[in-house]
Amino acid sequence: MKAAVVVEPGRLEIWDIDRPVPGEYEALVEILYCATCAGTDKNYIYGRHIRPVQYPMLLGHEAVGRVVELGRGVRNFAVGDLVTDVGCPATPDGRISSRAGGFAEYGIVKDVCEMKKAGIPRAAWEKHRANRVIPSWFSPAASTMITPYRETLSYLRRIGVKKGSRVLILGSGCAGLCFAAHAVNEGASLVAMIGTPARETVAKKLGVSIFVSYKEENAVDVMGEAAREPFDIIIDAVGVKGGLSDALRLLKPYGACGIYGWYDWDTNVISPLAARDSFIYYAGGYDQAETHDDVIRAMLSGDLDPADILALDHIYELDDIWQAYRDVWDRKVIKSVVRVKK
Repeated sequence: MKAAVVVEPGRLEIWDIDRPVPGEYEALVEILYCATCAGTDKNYIYGRHIRPVQYPMLLGHEAVGRVVELGRGVRNFAVGDLVTDVGCPATPDGRISSRAGGFAEYGIVKDVCEMKKAGIPRAAWEKHRANRVIPSWFSPAASTMITPYRETLSYLRRIGVKKGSRVLILGSGCAGLCFAAHAVNEGASLVAMIGTPARETVAKKLGVSIFVSYKEENAVDVMGEAAREPFDIIIDAVGVKGGLSDALRLLKPYGACGIYGWYDWDTNVISPLAARDSFIYYAGGYDQAETHDDVIRAMLSGDLDPADILALDHIYELDDIWQAYRDVWDRKVIKSVVRVKK
């Protein structure tokens, strides 16, 4: 089968590898589509990720596919199910590692419920709790947004966004726009964003009330004047060095802030003296599984529309994956979708 492999930092190729064999509590999935992740994938591709990486490595963590084969212990998946959070594991010989492996023609999902019943240690299934069946009529390509929707909604709720919150989002990429949509849906009284000028229209469509271009001189001060009052929450969806520190003066006393984006994870710093008072720094991450049902309901109701973010009018083929990434990094599209299996 075909799979996208980061051979070494800066070198992404399509290889022919053996398709995975499902174990007792696993289902084999034909992966249909996988979306690019501008930040995380770039750090994997160029060897800058916070997690240690063994190259060569299978890439892609936002994949959707259909179940084609069941292990004998599987009870909660059926052949034909549309599933999310699919990935191809590392090769049995250890020659190729995997960081999800969604850009492969076949992958695996685990029946976590049955594994728990069987007394299998948590370490074997913990990171697979987001392996879920999704409505069969959902567009597989559009459903690649389920992963970023779940991640950002979990993070947003954990940092403390709720009804009436005043929220500032730094960044207008996929994550920033997801945060904006969720904040509006959660009942925030004000959602503001500092981002790329070309993203203002979609940001306003999602409910952003105040949008300031990051290119504007003294953008943070301009945002402060427009917002008039400080923010309860500031989320840095990019992670550029010093970005959150620059905005801390807009955070209310004892407000919460966090860095979600990993752009400069290895050099980023926060200057607490930039804040007007004491504040809370959130570093608790997210849990996709806890927000899955809410994301599906929001997609069904139309409160979340993947077409706001995905370039569904231009699907890339697996052989053109480099172009899919280049178009994201060059800001020609917000997020690319790659057809993995024809």
